[in-house]
Amino acid sequence: MKKSGSAVTYFNQPNSSPNKNNGDVINVVLVDDSSVVRSVLSNWFIEDTEIQLSGIYTDGQKLVDALPSLKADIIILDIEMPRMDGITALPHILKAMPDVDVIIASSLSRRGAEITMKALEKGAKDYIAKPSVGHRSDIREQFQNDLISKIKLLYSEKKSKHNKKLRSNSFKSFNNSDRKTLQPTDTKLSRKNNALKDNATSNMIKSKENPPVSSKPVLKSPVAIKSPSISNLKIYSKPDIIVIGSSTGGPTALVELFENISAVIDTTPILIAQHMPPMFTQIMAEHLARTCKRPVFEPSDGDFLSPGKAYVAPGGKHMGIVQKGARIAIEINENPPIAHCRPSVDYLFKSVAAIYGSNTLGIILTGMGSDGAEGSLNIKEKGGEILVQDKESSAVWGMPHAACTIGAEPEILTIAEISNHLNLNRKVNAYEPRARTISL
Repeated sequence: MKKSGSAVTYFNQPNSSPNKNNGDVINVVLVDDSSVVRSVLSNWFIEDTEIQLSGIYTDGQKLVDALPSLKADIIILDIEMPRMDGITALPHILKAMPDVDVIIASSLSRRGAEITMKALEKGAKDYIAKPSVGHRSDIREQFQNDLISKIKLLYSEKKSKHNKKLRSNSFKSFNNSDRKTLQPTDTKLSRKNNALKDNATSNMIKSKENPPVSSKPVLKSPVAIKSPSISNLKIYSKPDIIVIGSSTGGPTALVELFENISAVIDTTPILIAQHMPPMFTQIMAEHLARTCKRPVFEPSDGDFLSPGKAYVAPGGKHMGIVQKGARIAIEINENPPIAHCRPSVDYLFKSVAAIYGSNTLGIILTGMGSDGAEGSLNIKEKGGEILVQDKESSAVWGMPHAACTIGAEPEILTIAEISNHLNLNRKVNAYEPRARTISL
């Protein structure tokens, strides 16, 4: 493939770009039936020194046929293509290449959003909404920055987890080898070790039968809830409101969470800020509503806050809460983005903490960047509680990590542990959120 001006000319090697011999590169495969999209994205990848464009395909079938010999870390997969669309090709990809990360390239439409949610359910790691050809240059530039950032962060996260796994396996292998080396082979030595062990056991039994008397008081460990399936969780006060922030990987994490917190929603209002464009947040809300069988929706500005419902910030808008007389209402606005984010998790968390203070529970799920870190610290400083998703189950451990390093002192939990925590500490009876003193 040869670059000429702003276009890409194909010759000899129609499915790849020139090799970049600069060490560790990210092998990216592009699958899209649009020649314009292929041309533009190819130029971006060729110009980036960290990305190797290792394959270009015009439909899902051609990609599937090439899977046995494909070299890819990231696959950019279009949804609507001839012969085989992206949603049909996805299971074939993940079966042949379970370690590959798939980014769904979708149109900004209701149909595109619905199919994207299905793709995320089926194992796609992330998505990106393609702007139409007529969009302004600044929007196209933002799309480029977002796509390149997603590729690099997903690859970095995957590489980090892979290296951690290698270190863990190496440590286990060393321990097993070490134990074998130290295993006594001499029969007399073995018998001597067994005798020493028996003597130690006998002394332990005697010690239990006649425990030593100590003048120091015995300190009991903190109360913890034990579960056969998850780690111990501390007991906290029951929050009056729950706020959740998420980005990359968030839709999948939210679905998993909402499968088990219907009873929590019944008594406690939940507000969610997920980094998504308009239409996508609406489809996600509808999907969450079907999952938990409770009302989950994009609110309008001025809607009163109520238990039994979960509120999703509309794409491209901030969501917070305000006092209106004796009641608390949802605030929706189009104020400037905060740190390039709208909706902003920080905006939501700070808005809620100002009114609910120590009765606020904030949750940071998977996502790139640091949005939500300042808001989490704000909640913590007012006496509230913060939970974050663990690194192993996060698609990208950016936002949770930022909340940890800023000083919010969160509990680091899996999604299953978060849902269990919410159920253990939920309110028994619903109440109507009323106005309270704003804490500044």
